[in-house]
Amino acid sequence: MNLEAEPFTPAQRTAIVAEWKRIAAEPAPASPRPYGCLAVIAGLVLFFVLPQLGIHLSPPWNTVLLAAIGLLVAVGLFTGVFMGSGRYGRAVTRAEAALQALSGDTAIDEAIRLRLAVDLIANAWVSDGPTLSAAIDFAEARRRLGANLDYVVAVEQVLAQEIGDQHVFIQPGA
Repeated sequence: MNLEAEPFTPAQRTAIVAEWKRIAAEPAPASPRPYGCLAVIAGLVLFFVLPQLGIHLSPPWNTVLLAAIGLLVAVGLFTGVFMGSGRYGRAVTRAEAALQALSGDTAIDEAIRLRLAVDLIANAWVSDGPTLSAAIDFAEARRRLGANLDYVVAVEQVLAQEIGDQHVFIQPGA
């Protein structure tokens, strides 16, 4: 693969870096995890504090109250442990949309093509806390890009030179 197949003008290089920085500056989606932690804490506090306050309900209502507190803790645990931050879903959606638009079509407006290539590269990997996950299947993406693969690799090469290590479609050391 020829990495110099798409020489970019200084203005295009600036546009590539600016698009990368714009994507990087976008705020992360709101995470529901803190609400889950808050629900667990509130449920446990209610469970232990209500009897200490001398609050006693009649038999059908104490069961309802305990079930509600149990449900609050269960929903809080589920939300706190299993709900993601939304970063992965957003990255998958954006990477897939960029890949779909770039798949085999070289007749795209140059400015749009450039933005799509940067969007694909920026969203190919997702760092969601302590984990790093691939948002796309790279072998499948290479196949689907077709004629645009060289263009995307050239954009990635510009990002690697201007910003630092970018290893999505180019091989380290290439």
